[in-house]
Amino acid sequence: MKGDEFGGMITSLPETPLPLARKLPTVSFDRPISREIPLVSCDNYGGGRLLAQAVLKRGAKQILILCGRQQDLSPINERLRGMMDYFQKQQTSFETAYLDFTSGNLLKQVRLAKLLTGQKYEAICCSDDITALLVKQRVRQLSYQPLVTGFDGSNFVRNFFRTC
Repeated sequence: MKGDEFGGMITSLPETPLPLARKLPTVSFDRPISREIPLVSCDNYGGGRLLAQAVLKRGAKQILILCGRQQDLSPINERLRGMMDYFQKQQTSFETAYLDFTSGNLLKQVRLAKLLTGQKYEAICCSDDITALLVKQRVRQLSYQPLVTGFDGSNFVRNFFRTC
């Protein structure tokens, strides 16, 4: 792709090509690329804490924090840190697990099936909405009803959640 084919770029990929980003008007969404590229972001740490607070207000005691990728960078690490810090401050035990999005759908479903066998979690706190949608689909198949939370809340995802 040539830079003159675009008027600008909005990106959230950590591997955004910096030479292209420097050629075009570029804004990064939620992931810092370089100091010279403007960044639009939310308070991921604070959001993680608020998510954990809401889960505890609902009375959950057996909690799983599920992240889309273990090797992911910001903003997900900050979300996880916010959740974990709040749960630890409240002396609430939790488990963490990862679901690798680079693997195929069948492998993700197998991993979820293993994680959810025994249906011991009262809440599953997902690092993002896509992971939450996968969990929601799987728990429905198991006739299991834990509280499932995501993080992002785009209009598309909120509407999709209503139809799932």
